[in-house]
Amino acid sequence: MTKHYTELTGAAGDRIQFGPPMHVATEFFRGVAPQVQIGRNSYKLKSVGTLGFSVSGVTALPKEKADEPLEAVFHQGSRQLLTTRVLAPRQLDEDIMELRCFDRALDLDALSHANAAAVAAKRLEAPKIKPIDVPNDYKIFCADTLDVMATLREQIEDQIAPFESDLTEEERRAFDREMEEAVADEWLTFLERANSLVLPYKYEDETRARMKKYTENVVTKEMCRGALQNRCYTKPMGYPGDFEIMNAFYDNQPRGEDTYSRLVDMLGLIAGRPVAKRMQYL
Repeated sequence: MTKHYTELTGAAGDRIQFGPPMHVATEFFRGVAPQVQIGRNSYKLKSVGTLGFSVSGVTALPKEKADEPLEAVFHQGSRQLLTTRVLAPRQLDEDIMELRCFDRALDLDALSHANAAAVAAKRLEAPKIKPIDVPNDYKIFCADTLDVMATLREQIEDQIAPFESDLTEEERRAFDREMEEAVADEWLTFLERANSLVLPYKYEDETRARMKKYTENVVTKEMCRGALQNRCYTKPMGYPGDFEIMNAFYDNQPRGEDTYSRLVDMLGLIAGRPVAKRMQYL
């Protein structure tokens, strides 16, 4: 008996492939694989390739149709993605069967795009458009923060960035210090305003949690453009005082590939001045 050429294993160790590969369905469809309807039964898709696929949750098919092509419908929820015809299944084990395409190959790109669109549509059925309930004064402060950062970024991009590549390392560090002096006093006042809005809710767990979530939605991404803020937020060591954060405060050297990212990093260093002062004092 001759094997179908896609079933040949090839030279062992050389990874020779005699046909299109099979993909694990959950990986190929980014964790949300479609279902496959055959007759009245719906099956879980296990793997998929150009010339066929395998499914699990097998219910025996009628014997009278064993020699006829079967119609297989790929669907995501109530949305049909693709209809094709397959040969009678080959049982791989008690729960899994393999099906080969009958008269046409599967267009995997089209199938994956249709599945992604169906998943996206399904997840938009009940969008959460209700704003988070936090004090209005705090919402205004977050908006003001973005306004300040946008103004600084625009100023840097228009007036400083065109000349940045011409600066030597020594000139850049000197400029960073001048920039720190220019913004420090106003930024510290801005931080005091932030503290005055947050501290009253220190012991109100639910409100504080909502304020945290609102901050992450609105402000955090912009502030994490600074190396220090990004490290403080992600805290890979799980400890607010990990060595990289502490060393950044002690070194007091803004980091970043461009002037704006170094400025954002510098704002974090300004906020952490008490850390360095404490070390010097002790």
